[in-house]
Amino acid sequence: MKSLGFKKTSRFFVRQVDDVTQTIMFGHSTMGEKHVRYYSLTYGIEFDYIVRSAGEMGVFVYALGGLIDYIMPHHVGLMEWRLSEYDTDGYYIRMINDIIDKIRQYVLPFMEKYNTIEQFLEGVESGSFIKLSLDKKAVPIAYYLIGERQKAFDYIAETLATYKRQAAPTPFHEHIITEEYEKDVYNCNQDGNLRVYQDFADKFTKWVNQKGNDTRATLLTVLP
Repeated sequence: MKSLGFKKTSRFFVRQVDDVTQTIMFGHSTMGEKHVRYYSLTYGIEFDYIVRSAGEMGVFVYALGGLIDYIMPHHVGLMEWRLSEYDTDGYYIRMINDIIDKIRQYVLPFMEKYNTIEQFLEGVESGSFIKLSLDKKAVPIAYYLIGERQKAFDYIAETLATYKRQAAPTPFHEHIITEEYEKDVYNCNQDGNLRVYQDFADKFTKWVNQKGNDTRATLLTVLP
C-alpha cells in the first residue's frame, strides 16, 4: 500500500490528497473455515472542509464510499480474497498483487474522479452514488461551501419530504397494546431517519445564520 501512497494506521490505510482524505480498509470473515480468512475491501473519501463544517455545527458526517464491488462494472457478487495458513508464498504474492491491481484499476480512478467538492456534487446530481454509502448531511454542506446556498436548502427540503413519506403509516402497520404501553409500530427506521435529518436541518440552518448572511434562513421543520 505504501507504493500507492497510503500509510497504515491502527484501523485502515490513509492517503491525503489536497483537502481530501482517502481511506482503504480490509474486512475479513472465516466462512466457518478454520485457519482461513476471506478479505474484502472497502474504500472511503472524506472532504476535509465538509467534515470541519459539520463539526462546527455539532454534526457527524461519514465518508463517501463502499465495497469495491460497486465500482467494478464486470464483477457480480462479493469480491473477496481467500488466504489460509497453508498457502504458499507464491500464492500470497499473487493475491497481494491482485489486490493492488484492483485498487489501481478501480479504487484510485474513482477517488481521483471525485476528488473535489464540485466533483462530489456532480456525482450526487448524476445519481452516480446510488449503490454507495452517501451521507445526505454532507450534500447541503457541500452546496453551501461552493456558494450554492439555495441548492443546499432545496436538497434539505427534498430529503425531509422523502423521509416524511417513508415514515408515514401504511395499511400494514401494526398496532400493539400491552399492559406497559399502547403504540403504533410502523417504519421505525424511516421515522428515525426523519428525526435525525430534522435535527441536522435545524443545526444547519442555525449554523448558516451564524455565518452572517444578508438573508436569514428559516428553519425547515416537518416534525410536530
